[in-house]
Amino acid sequence: MKSLLVAGASVVMAISLYGCQSKEDTSAVKPVTQEQANQEPRELTEAKNISDVDKQAVIQTLEAQEAAFNAKDIDAYMETISKDPLSFDYNEERDFVQSMFKAYDMTMDMETKTIIEYNEAEQTATVHIRTKTSVKEAGNESMEPLEDLSNQVVMLRKEDNEWNIIQTFAMEQREQ
Repeated sequence: MKSLLVAGASVVMAISLYGCQSKEDTSAVKPVTQEQANQEPRELTEAKNISDVDKQAVIQTLEAQEAAFNAKDIDAYMETISKDPLSFDYNEERDFVQSMFKAYDMTMDMETKTIIEYNEAEQTATVHIRTKTSVKEAGNESMEPLEDLSNQVVMLRKEDNEWNIIQTFAMEQREQ
């Protein structure tokens, strides 16, 4: 059972879109590379070319996703995700997240959110996020939650004047 929960904790880190089926990229938007996703946080520099309005809107989308995730509100969670993502299938994501909400009691806390790249022409923003997660089997009140700290890189695109998540990469965990 513990190995299932350890696997579940790893899946929680993947909840924000890296656990889903790959999809061929047919858009002009340049996806984040795994190399970019694996940059050490100290190497990151905040993008200077994004307006305060767009910066605030990007952060609000991420905060809305975090709140929806913690409330297990699948509809609100999916509102933060593009209907035309780059690296996963929208409907499969919905099914996957909904199944995780049923199987686990989970929370996430996006401790830091740094916009590291903004492409005005493509209307995309790439964000480094440091996330603390907690997970345990749903309904098992006697179990202590498993906690982890992870890094991810998320790309959002402005669609109909709303910022939506289109891609997420988990960063490799390095030995300390």
